[in-house]
Amino acid sequence: MSPDVPHLSRGDVEQSLRDLYRKQRKRHLFAYYGTGQEDLVEIPEHGRVRVVPVRSELDLRANMPALGAENERIAFLVPWHGEIPMDLAGRFALGGRVQRIGREARVRRLFGVAAADANALASPLAEYLLRPDAQASYELKGNRLTEDAMWETWLHNDWKVPVEGGLALDTLLGWAATDGRGGSFGKAMAEAVASGVREALLTYLEARHGRVARLIVEAWEQGTGREVLQWALIFEPLARSEDAAVKMWVKQSVLTQFQIQDEAERLALASALGEVGGRALRYVEQRVEDQATVRNLIRDADARVNDSTVRAALIEDGRLPSSWSLQLAALGRLLAAGAEDATVPRVREARDRLHKLESHDMARDTAQTAVLRRASKACQLMAWLATDPITYDVPGQQPFADAEHLASWYAEEGGFVDWARRGARGTASDDFGRGVQAVVEKADAHRDELDRRFTRGLKAWIESGRPSGQVVPIDQAVKRVAVPFLQERASRRLLVLLLDGMAWAQAVEIMLDLSGGGHDAWGPWPGTPAKRAVSVAALSRGAREFPDRDRGEPKRLLRGAGRTSGQARTEDGRRPQALA
Repeated sequence: MSPDVPHLSRGDVEQSLRDLYRKQRKRHLFAYYGTGQEDLVEIPEHGRVRVVPVRSELDLRANMPALGAENERIAFLVPWHGEIPMDLAGRFALGGRVQRIGREARVRRLFGVAAADANALASPLAEYLLRPDAQASYELKGNRLTEDAMWETWLHNDWKVPVEGGLALDTLLGWAATDGRGGSFGKAMAEAVASGVREALLTYLEARHGRVARLIVEAWEQGTGREVLQWALIFEPLARSEDAAVKMWVKQSVLTQFQIQDEAERLALASALGEVGGRALRYVEQRVEDQATVRNLIRDADARVNDSTVRAALIEDGRLPSSWSLQLAALGRLLAAGAEDATVPRVREARDRLHKLESHDMARDTAQTAVLRRASKACQLMAWLATDPITYDVPGQQPFADAEHLASWYAEEGGFVDWARRGARGTASDDFGRGVQAVVEKADAHRDELDRRFTRGLKAWIESGRPSGQVVPIDQAVKRVAVPFLQERASRRLLVLLLDGMAWAQAVEIMLDLSGGGHDAWGPWPGTPAKRAVSVAALSRGAREFPDRDRGEPKRLLRGAGRTSGQARTEDGRRPQALA
């Protein structure tokens, strides 16, 4: 039998019979040009029709029903076109004409559409899908088959390529990095080499999405899609670099990995991969259960950069471990410079660098939580240093004015400073650590000076009989604060909590948590008002001794700070109905 004889599927014959029965009902023998499998199809309102393929005219005659069996329903698949032999034609529908089920009709039936574009019908994929051993059928959204729809539907149904919203490079790359059926695809395409469907697919993808799409599919076939995604992740920051050494490294890497000879095309390919690398990684993150797979993929991508100059160009990346380390080091150098001269521009630059760290993917790693917190506290200390914390105007001429003024300052801001000092302390074994430690030491020196001023003022305040115009002695706190609060309204109730031994640096942390301000609500960044969480209302009479700076703990402004009563205020100045 000629190989040109079309192979007709069960669906092809069934659909044609349905159409023919709507036009005539007198004859029940049919002839179709083609070959296929012996079968039995059900035609609504007309019963079952046997499908009988025959090899020749003699085979047809041998399978004809007896003359008296007028109601027997048979669709013969014959290897010729034209007409049935004259002596048999009268028993067949349509005068014995051999029906042809054309390519278009078969393709339309395969996709369940009413119309098909010419370029879709001419595609090698159409021929491939109509091959004798093909059993699949496809459901298409819409009523017209385009070439794009045909390729995308096949890729999605047969190879699970994500095409929702249209085939895109980022999802194609993410799929190629995680799907393991590339070898099966290669085997299937090798068996269908005569159809040319593989090359037609690669040509189609390259025409629609550029050379990079062809390379992604080729890598998927070879099981190296994961490596292509790794290159995409490092090309994302490197392709933007104008450094000549970086460009040379990128071009050489593309040549080695993808065998692209043209230099301009190498850079274009690197740029195209870099544009989709991040989104492709998010696709992978959403589809793998073990996130260690993602971390290992990023780590392996980072390891591909083995040149120190090129590695330095990764600093603005938001996910690679190298960029995290580089950004920490850059922040450390900014902090070190700020410790020497804390200017507003430097504070803003440090703030921007901190924000980049906070948006880095590694900031979500719990192993980096302490590092990120240390960076945040160091930047807050640097901002405080930029406000010239030694020179405070002290109102009044009384010898104890410093004590009153600095007591209020400590409740409003100093507790936050000591909280930040505690959070910023740590090792100084690298650029980041050394920069943080330099800021901490500068802040320590300023705090020591403020403590000395407060000590002198406190001594004078006690010797003056503890005047209570600006601060309230602890033994008068209930009378001066609690009693009036209760007397204002009979329905009021008051809970007093005594947290002995707790410094104000811990108190502000608790109060921020209670108010929903978060751990890092205190600034002060230049250009924004300082957050005032607490205003001091009482001072312990026992506040007479002041220890030397303890490098392992925050400096305590008040000896026995747990006996310091505080009047909490919200940011609009109102008092909450409780005292701490």
